[in-house]
Amino acid sequence: MIDPRSSGRRVILASILALIVVAAGVVVWITVPRSPGSSPGPPAEGLTFGEAYAAGTNATDGAVGAPWTLYSALGVVSPLPVWTDPLGEATCRALPGISIWNASQMPRVEGQYASGVAPFWSLIYENATRYVVDVVTVNTTLHLVGPLAPTSPCGSAMDVFLGNVTVGAPIDSPAAASFAWSVIGSTYLSNNSEAWAYYQTGSAQLPLSDSEPGGWVVAYAQCGLPGHTGSTYNTSELLKFLSPGGEYYKIRQVAVCSNGAFQLTYGTPTNSSGPRSSTVTQIPISLGFNGSTNTTDGSGLLTGATSIDLQNSTTGAAYAPTHLACSIRNLSVSSCGGPGGWYGVLTLPTGYWLDAFGDVNGTLGWLLPNVPFYTGDSIVIVSNGILGAQGVRLTVHSAEGDVSVSGATTI
Repeated sequence: MIDPRSSGRRVILASILALIVVAAGVVVWITVPRSPGSSPGPPAEGLTFGEAYAAGTNATDGAVGAPWTLYSALGVVSPLPVWTDPLGEATCRALPGISIWNASQMPRVEGQYASGVAPFWSLIYENATRYVVDVVTVNTTLHLVGPLAPTSPCGSAMDVFLGNVTVGAPIDSPAAASFAWSVIGSTYLSNNSEAWAYYQTGSAQLPLSDSEPGGWVVAYAQCGLPGHTGSTYNTSELLKFLSPGGEYYKIRQVAVCSNGAFQLTYGTPTNSSGPRSSTVTQIPISLGFNGSTNTTDGSGLLTGATSIDLQNSTTGAAYAPTHLACSIRNLSVSSCGGPGGWYGVLTLPTGYWLDAFGDVNGTLGWLLPNVPFYTGDSIVIVSNGILGAQGVRLTVHSAEGDVSVSGATTI
């Protein structure tokens, strides 16, 4: 079932291939022209698998480290920010640009579940020396993440989950998506108020979604969407095609999206000067389960399940957070704050910006509500004039009824 629109889609210029693949960690964006749609109405946003496959293969053919073999492909369609719980997430989330490990930055689309067109594709290639490149398409642009050495934490993690399953000829994702929609998708969406969908072939980038060699998975899920963290009843349904044009079977999964009782503990705060005469207070955190000495990670605590409060330690008066001036395309500690008040930032140990908490267009919350907490991260408070001799009490608490979060400290 080869996508007829993929023929002749080798759109990446050979002259820039070496530039793309030589510089590890450099993000280079290239526009991928879309084939004209045959259905009436506006075309779906993104690319079919055939189009993404052609662009990704063209971007790696003849480049440094070639030949590159495609081991895994994943397409995501979601109307809401989604955390996909990717394999290797803890080691790969500091990679530059949008990737499967920075999933909350994926573009969002309404509908198009049956189109086979996805605004996000992650195509992971490996070469004979086990270096890895992730070819990412966002709407109709493409960038490469890597190459990543097999000795690097992220490269090593990807090498483990890639295994020996490779991707063969392009599969007709519109045909697979349309068939899956008729078998499970339309019923799933009628029984669930919201869902995200994904397409998977080759080695799995997500847990429990392995496709058969040469086959295909189309799935609909709720876990990872805002409001579902810790919920005791979440379903997902998968349609597994045993081969591009062969038999298929259905799988229905019921699961808790994450464990629902977490304890945050805090390291020693450090202060520094920030933008516009502000104070930047960095507090390292450890994450574990309530009633346990385990502080390795917890399991799946996302920013959307939490809220931050700052109060005067003596009077108990609350300090209101400021409006967030930053966006998902402008992510840094210094870019987010307005005058006065405070805002919070979740960062990696390296200082890499992950998420920001404050007034988001009139609503208190996180800019990217589905970013996981991990031990070793830091909560950074950027404030103007509220820190003093009396101290400020910082509390991270539950923002969802099914999730219990406890932990406070004085800064």
